[in-house]
Amino acid sequence: MIYVLKIRGLVQGVGFRNTTKKMAKKLGLKGFTRNLLDVNEVEVIVDAPTKEALSPLVSFLKDSFQIETLSLQELSDFEIL
Repeated sequence: MIYVLKIRGLVQGVGFRNTTKKMAKKLGLKGFTRNLLDVNEVEVIVDAPTKEALSPLVSFLKDSFQIETLSLQELSDFEIL
């Protein structure tokens, strides 16, 4: 299943993307991270077997960075934007 995390806070210019990549790799998760236009927001796209498999990553990110908000969305359908 594909999940989208939108994270807002002090997340750009602090090694967020690289740190996220390393932790996701350790947890056996695949995906990518990208900065969004708002300098305080990033998006993490993760391929995980279950929502519960994301818990260690989400906990790690909350403990490691100054996160204001974190939203999680499950992509269950194909959309043309």
